[in-house]
Amino acid sequence: MTRTDQQSSQTQQLFSSLAAGGIAAVISISVSISMAALIFSGPLKPWLPVGLGAILVGGILMRVVMALRSRLQVPLGTPLVEQLLLIAAASAAMQGAFPDLAPDALMKTLMAGVVGVTLLTGGALVLLGTLKVGRWFAVLPSLTPAIFIAATGGLLIEGGLRLGFSETATAQLLEAHPALWPGLCSMGLAVVLVAVTRLIDRPLALPIAVLAMLFISIATNTVLQLDGNWLLGPFPSQSGLPDLGPVALGGWNSEVLLAGWMSWLSIPFVTLLSLVLSVKGLGAIFSQDVDLDHELRVTGVANLASGGLGGTMGSVVLPDAALAHTMGARGPLVAIIGGLSMGLVLIVAPELLGQLPRPVFGGLVLFLALSLLGEGFGRARTQGWAQVGIIGVALAGVFVLGFLESVVCCTVLAAVLSRATKQSDMSASASETTE
Repeated sequence: MTRTDQQSSQTQQLFSSLAAGGIAAVISISVSISMAALIFSGPLKPWLPVGLGAILVGGILMRVVMALRSRLQVPLGTPLVEQLLLIAAASAAMQGAFPDLAPDALMKTLMAGVVGVTLLTGGALVLLGTLKVGRWFAVLPSLTPAIFIAATGGLLIEGGLRLGFSETATAQLLEAHPALWPGLCSMGLAVVLVAVTRLIDRPLALPIAVLAMLFISIATNTVLQLDGNWLLGPFPSQSGLPDLGPVALGGWNSEVLLAGWMSWLSIPFVTLLSLVLSVKGLGAIFSQDVDLDHELRVTGVANLASGGLGGTMGSVVLPDAALAHTMGARGPLVAIIGGLSMGLVLIVAPELLGQLPRPVFGGLVLFLALSLLGEGFGRARTQGWAQVGIIGVALAGVFVLGFLESVVCCTVLAAVLSRATKQSDMSASASETTE
């Protein structure tokens, strides 16, 4: 390769990294806003900017640490939808167990739980990476990724409907039908996003569609002056920066915190499982021999840094990294661009967040749910109808048993089915040999 060709290649890779970093940032920030609006709803709504700040701090630190230390070709990390959904589940459990608790006390307890579990998750990942346990995960059934994906889709369905339909929509069903329109629009926008991504096979399709929906929704609200059910705000004037970790936390209630114990304990498990599956998947996509133990340690350090500064937990994000790789991006620049974009949103979030339309972000959550369900059932279909049935059980189990219980039970069921299938194949092979 001549020097001119080498410079041209480097320039192309630079532009690819800039474009991929921008796209990944738009998607991550949109999902972060959607998840923050889901977690900080009801009595916690006034603290939505602070909650979004905690998520963005987690995203920034994940990107910075991974850009500096990860060995993946495209090192991208962020707070995962699965992790944030479990925080939302813990928040709902605490609100349900203590409906008369002062919102301020509830907020402090929730953030104490977030910081504590983030530090716990980081410490556990560093320990597991140091003990070199990566090889142990080779025993997971091949259906495990599909089970995990479909169960996450089930959580997203519940969360997207809760976000799209405001808290008062059910109570107003008979006397104020307009309160239902934002939720119905969320469902419609989710279908539109699915159609756009299926019909237009381009990396820019999703971020452009989301930005277009935001523009149209904001313009519609400006012209028609729609009521508060359509907007995420208003909020009190306050900074989007979270309290700086455990030093600033006080006034939390341990009894209230334990009301969401199952969701809190699920987060480290979900983070570990997602990290293992994502790193292995990216290794296959990149055609790269990845060191899982090293990535465990790097992700653990990032979580410890995030928890120390009041941020949420995070992990490697497979879809964004795979998209950036497909666009020709390599190296840490993609992560750095995403971190800078999140920092900008962190500064301006309190002023703009309240004016953002609820239906767009509810629709984005439902779109993610439909995408994950399609991916989960599609993976299972390649293995057989029995595996498809297990995925259906996993989806139903999220609503009946809970996320973690459903994933564990269906993973055990998949292992039993896999072992039975192998024994049947061996018996059939032995019979043919005998004949």
